[in-house]
Amino acid sequence: MQSLPLIEIFITSIRLAAKKSKLFFKFGSPFVLIGLILFLFINASIFESDANIFIDIAIFILEIGIFATAVMAIVGCHRVFLLNETEVLETKVLRLGGRELRFIGWWIVIGLCVSIVVIPMLLLAVPLVLDFIDNTFSDKDVAGNIIVPLMGLPVYYLVARWSLLLPATAIDQRPNLGWAWSLSKGNSMRLTLLVGIVPLVSAILMNFLSETDSIIYKGLVEMVWLVVMVVEIGLLSLSYQWLVGTERGESESRVS
Repeated sequence: MQSLPLIEIFITSIRLAAKKSKLFFKFGSPFVLIGLILFLFINASIFESDANIFIDIAIFILEIGIFATAVMAIVGCHRVFLLNETEVLETKVLRLGGRELRFIGWWIVIGLCVSIVVIPMLLLAVPLVLDFIDNTFSDKDVAGNIIVPLMGLPVYYLVARWSLLLPATAIDQRPNLGWAWSLSKGNSMRLTLLVGIVPLVSAILMNFLSETDSIIYKGLVEMVWLVVMVVEIGLLSLSYQWLVGTERGESESRVS
């Protein structure tokens, strides 16, 4: 089994994110637009002393729109990373067909499977870790901002291995959880590092940023997260592409 090329995939993801930025903006624009409306609406509604049911309904509708357009954007971004330009340009910006519904379905299944495995572990580990922080470190806030995100490593491990289903689904392949687990075998830790390092480092850095009520500051943070998400999608897509290509090459060499 060949080793997943971490640095090469990381650099390629950033390079393609910059090179194809117009396509990523194209597929992400409905999500950004609705997100901006929801963001401004919620921040404006905070100051309403007599918020009513109509505001609640409007926010609920916008949240549904956020979820739907997020799925469309993520699927579209996977396709930009994995398919040729002709196939990408043939993909509609607004669509919610079988491909997107299967994507949502696998997203839910992966989330449930991870929760079933991880939640019992965290229920046991969290009190021990918090007690360790209280008894070991003088600056408990700093220690907590670093150690607590690291507790998510088991989550990153399971998500990294099973989430190979997502780019496959985005390009109309129909594998299953067993296939994803098997495909990542032998590269599970490298895949975890590659897929988990960006959100992990981002979460730790965000913990150290000061809280503020500035709408401009919050908007800038959201923009940074959008860029991080595109790079993250690229890391997963390119890892999937490399693993599938390597598996196919090894199968062909065995046959020949």
